[in-house]
Amino acid sequence: MIRQFSNCFRQSLRIVSLPLGFFLVAMAQGKAADYDLQQAIDEAKAAHQSVVEIPAGVHVLGAGGIRLDGVKGLVIEGNGALLLATSRRAPAFAFYDCEEVTLRNLTIDYNPLPFTQGDVVGVDLDGRTVTVKLHTGYPGLKVVENANASFSDARMQLFAGDTNRHKPGAPDYAVASVEDRGDGSVIVHFQNWVGGLDKVEVGDSITLSSRGAEGICVRTSRDVDFENVTVYTAPNVAFLVRSSGNAGTYRNVRIVPGPRPEEATRDRLMSACADGLNVSFTGRGPIVDGCEFAYQGDDAVNLHGALLPVLRQIDARTYLSAMPWSGNLIDRITREGDDIRFLQKPDYALVGAGSIWAITRTQADLDTWLPQLREIWKVVTVNPASVTFYRVELEEPVAGVAPGMFFEVPASAAPGFVIRDSYFHDNRARGLRIMASNGLILNNRFERQKGCAISLGAEFAFWHEAGWVRNVVVAGNTLHDIGTGAGILSPDSYTLGAISLMARTEPGSATYFEGNRYIVIENNRIDGCSVNAISISSSRDVAVRGNRIRNVNTADSLTAGSARGLASVQPISIHHAEATLSDNIIEEAE
Repeated sequence: MIRQFSNCFRQSLRIVSLPLGFFLVAMAQGKAADYDLQQAIDEAKAAHQSVVEIPAGVHVLGAGGIRLDGVKGLVIEGNGALLLATSRRAPAFAFYDCEEVTLRNLTIDYNPLPFTQGDVVGVDLDGRTVTVKLHTGYPGLKVVENANASFSDARMQLFAGDTNRHKPGAPDYAVASVEDRGDGSVIVHFQNWVGGLDKVEVGDSITLSSRGAEGICVRTSRDVDFENVTVYTAPNVAFLVRSSGNAGTYRNVRIVPGPRPEEATRDRLMSACADGLNVSFTGRGPIVDGCEFAYQGDDAVNLHGALLPVLRQIDARTYLSAMPWSGNLIDRITREGDDIRFLQKPDYALVGAGSIWAITRTQADLDTWLPQLREIWKVVTVNPASVTFYRVELEEPVAGVAPGMFFEVPASAAPGFVIRDSYFHDNRARGLRIMASNGLILNNRFERQKGCAISLGAEFAFWHEAGWVRNVVVAGNTLHDIGTGAGILSPDSYTLGAISLMARTEPGSATYFEGNRYIVIENNRIDGCSVNAISISSSRDVAVRGNRIRNVNTADSLTAGSARGLASVQPISIHHAEATLSDNIIEEAE
C-alpha cells in the first residue's frame, strides 16, 4: 500500500491521568483516573484563581489537547508531570486571548510519536527508492500522512551509520510517497528532482515525518511564558506564536529527543518535526534564556514578518492587499503610527516609507485576485476560503508606490527579541533564522547545524517572509561544526557563512539592495565551518570586530553561492555590502 498525504481534521478533547508505572497497561485496558486538567483550568478561570496544580505523574491528553480561551493571571504548575498528547491534528496546548499565563515544570511528549525512523537496507538509484527497516518500538506509516492543509511536505533525514549525527554533505530529502511492505519495512519513493540519493548507504539511519499541528500554539495573547518546560517531540513547530502582543519568555525550555519508546533498541533521532520556536505577526519578540533546542526538523528559532502585495491603489494614501491565511491577524497587531516600507522586486529595494493610519479587513473580488495570490505564494496551497483582504491606509501619501510592489511592517515581525545563554545543536536547517529587528543574540553555543548558525535578513523570495533587519547585536557566541549539510554549499545558497547577513531575493537577480543596517558582530568564537565564518551581503553600517576564527572554508565551496554572485572562499566575506572590520583574529587551522 502506498500512503499519500491527505488532510485531517481536529478531534474532540479528552484527558486521562495515569500513574507512570501503569501507563502502558492502563492505556491498553482503556482505564483512566479522574483528574481533568481542562476542567481544572476552566474552573480556575471562572473562580479567578491564580494557580492550577497538576498532580505529578503521567497524564494522557485527548485528541483535542488542552485549550485556554481568555485566561488571565494564571500559573499552571506542572510539578514534574509528563503530559502525553495523542493526536497530530491539534496542539497539545493552545492559548487564545490569554494574558499573563505561565506554564512551568512539566514535560510534553506524544504517543504515538509523530515521526518514525529506521535503518537503510537497500538503495535503488535507478528506481529512485530507498528501502528502510523501521526500528523496533517506532510507529508505522500513519505518522507520515500529511495533516496540514497547506503543505504536503513529508521529509526524510539522513544520519551517518547507526549514529545520531546528520550525515555530512547530505541534502534535505523531500518524499513523494512511502510504500508499506507489510514486514516492518517500507520503500521510500523520491521525485526526479530530489538530489543526493548517492549519499544514502546501507547501514545509515533515517527519520520520516510530515507536518501536523504545532505542539504549543499561542495566538492573540500576550505575556504567555514558559519555564522549565521540556518538549520531546511535536508534529510540527514545537512553539508557534501568532497575532500576539508579545512572544513571551522561554526560560530553561528544552526541545530535545525524548527517551526510547517501549521495546526500542535505538535512541530517538528527532524532536519537533519543524521549527523549535516560530514567531510572526507579533508585536515584540521572545526572550529565550538558558534554553536547549536540538534535533528539530527545521530551524531552532524563526522570527519573521510578512511580505504583503500591493494589489490596487484605492486613493492617494490607501491600498488593497491580501494574504492567503485567515488566522494571521496583521490588523490586530499594527498600530497607528507604525512604520511601513514599500519594496520593489527583484532585489526588494526600498522605494518609500511611511506611517500607518490603519490596517483593516475588507472585501474584494476573490476571483479577480486569486490567480495573482497563487502566483505569489507558490510554496503553499492557497485555500480560497482562507484568503483575507486588507485595506491599508497611510497617514500621508508615499510617492512612487504602485501595484505589483510589496510592503513590510517591521512592528509586526517580532522586534525587540533577546536570545541568550542557550544551546542550539543538531538541527536540520539553521540555528537562528532572524528577520526581526532591535534584538540581542548573546553568549549562545551552536554546534552541528546543517545550515548556518545565525542568519539575519529576509526570505523575500519563495517564503515571502520579511523583513530587512536593523539594530541587532551578535556577541559572545561560540559556533562549532557549522554547515554540515549540502544546501549551504549549493550554487543557489545565500547563507555563505556560519553567521550570515543576507536577503533571499529573486533567483538570477543581478542587483542587491543594502537593506540590513546597524548590525554589530563582535567577540564571537567560530571554530569549524564548511563555508566562510562570516558572510555579509545586502547590508550596510555593519561592524565586525574582535571575532576569533579557525577551521573555516573546510569544504570544496568554490561554487557555493555562485548563482547569486556571492561565491567567495575567505574567513570574512563582503559582497554587495558595506562593513567595517577591526581586531578580528584568524587562527591557523588545525
